[in-house]
Amino acid sequence: MRSRRRTPPSPSTEPTVTVEEVDATFAELAEMSGTGVQARRPAPVDGLFARTTAGEQRFLRLLVLEGRPQRA
Repeated sequence: MRSRRRTPPSPSTEPTVTVEEVDATFAELAEMSGTGVQARRPAPVDGLFARTTAGEQRFLRLLVLEGRPQRA
């Protein structure tokens, strides 16, 4: 079964998310298991991304998908 790409929530105009909140969201995702987990995973990710700026969203996408943010 192919995964469908989803459109992330619109970015926030103000940075409000802390490193601790990002860590807590990642921990919540790591703890999820069982039937229907794929349907439940988008909610915490969307909640996090709705509160991040466009730059923060890009950083998190690169961190998760490529294992690194950007090169300096």
